[in-house]
Amino acid sequence: MSAVERRQQGAKLWLDLETAGAITPVSLTLPEGVSYDKCESLAAMFGGLKRTTSFLIGDLLLYAKREHGEAYAQLAEATGLADSTVSNLESVCNRVPPSVRREAVPFHVHAEVAALEPKQQDKWLKLVEANGWTRQQLRDEMHGPSVLPPVASDDLAAVARALIQGAKEYGQDFLVSRDSFMRLQHAIGETE
Repeated sequence: MSAVERRQQGAKLWLDLETAGAITPVSLTLPEGVSYDKCESLAAMFGGLKRTTSFLIGDLLLYAKREHGEAYAQLAEATGLADSTVSNLESVCNRVPPSVRREAVPFHVHAEVAALEPKQQDKWLKLVEANGWTRQQLRDEMHGPSVLPPVASDDLAAVARALIQGAKEYGQDFLVSRDSFMRLQHAIGETE
């Protein structure tokens, strides 16, 4: 069975399970006797959704902003995502054209190359795909050891402390990750 057929079978199974109340926003409760093939179809579909959702939301929001103007804000709110997340999804999708994106490369890795020109994006994403690099491995290859890793916190003081500590370890010349920079911007109310 092809990947597309597995995802299609998974989508049908999802609808059946949702109708039966087995799928909720916070759980999956499969009834007894679900075959391995059906479980595999669900896994393929869920995995595809996980890998694809960020691109789909980003592209949808860009379309809505372009086509529906101010109503776009209501659509962004309907996602239930934080403003900074919505902003990041839009930014990456706006900067990395669909023709450059790689299915096998996670969205957060695409975010690392978003500031580059499409030719450079393509070059680096191909290398990530070919070598199976993580986001940190891509950063190391692009910038060497002078990039501070992202700080995963929405607490401004914690982000600032982590960046200062990282700077002390790296010395004077270092780059701050896009994630950390955006968190700091958001924390102080800057959107540009």
